[in-house]
Amino acid sequence: MRLRSLRLFQFRNVKDAVISCDHARVFFEGSNGQGKTNLLEAVSFLHSLRSFRVSDRSILIENGAESASIYARWEHDVQGDSTVSAILEKRARRVSVDGEPVRRLSSYIGQFPSVTMASQDIQLIRGGPAERRRFLDMAIAGTSIDYLNTFQRFQKTLIERNQLLKRGRTDAELAAFDKVWVPTSFELTQMRAEVIDQLGQVMGETYADLADGREVPTLEYIPSIQVKTEGEWSDLVRDSHERDRIMGATQKGPQRDDLRLMLDGQLAASHGSEGQQRGLVLALRFAELRWVYEQTARLPVLLADDILTELDPVRRARFWRLSDRWAG
Repeated sequence: MRLRSLRLFQFRNVKDAVISCDHARVFFEGSNGQGKTNLLEAVSFLHSLRSFRVSDRSILIENGAESASIYARWEHDVQGDSTVSAILEKRARRVSVDGEPVRRLSSYIGQFPSVTMASQDIQLIRGGPAERRRFLDMAIAGTSIDYLNTFQRFQKTLIERNQLLKRGRTDAELAAFDKVWVPTSFELTQMRAEVIDQLGQVMGETYADLADGREVPTLEYIPSIQVKTEGEWSDLVRDSHERDRIMGATQKGPQRDDLRLMLDGQLAASHGSEGQQRGLVLALRFAELRWVYEQTARLPVLLADDILTELDPVRRARFWRLSDRWAG
């Protein structure tokens, strides 16, 4: 799949720009703050209708403007030439494909896949669990409407459950609510575990293609609640009602899950060199790219934000070889 052209209007600091992308590789050059990352963010937004940088959509709209627009022309693997437009407003978004409004998100998700690699990806190793959960949720929700629906249902029920806890509701009231929250949370962790297992297998292969070392990388899922059945989850949640009430928030659940990126069985954050860590996050992103391709049957567009300067000539050549193989 190829992005052929992009037009932005009032998107972040881009007032009005038309960009031709009629080459296999397109490079943006300019000083810091000119908006290079904003261009990549706009393309990435068309993948999942979410920003990879912020959760508040209103930030994408130019200061003082009421809306922002993204228009893209694609050469599509499945449906040939295709156009997509997205109008972003502070409280709404309107998306159309080839002039037809998108009325159901399930009909859109996965049509225009992309994967973003950025220098700040190193925080997937060095940062906190929230960084890694966001990576995982963005990757899966961008290709699976089932996961997106489950995740949104989980977030909604978590907010409502925490409100009950702050009001000191009884065990009976919490138990009634947990009949919804428990199965949703358990389903979400099962989905995450399956995808992490798939990503971890591919990450090992891509790391070997990128790095000279013989160390073995692994990706481990660390759920906050480690049980095998929904019934066990329900029992644990019931037993934690009093502690949750004291704290005024749900202490265990998918909102506390984490990933571990390992090298030879040791945490990469504490035992990996600078080069090993950067190779590992690149391998993880390439694993994501391959996984997205397997889920959508479309080669994703690879969006690389300021990462080549961090690679030596050998790793840079390997990066291009992998991108030619797995990116549109």
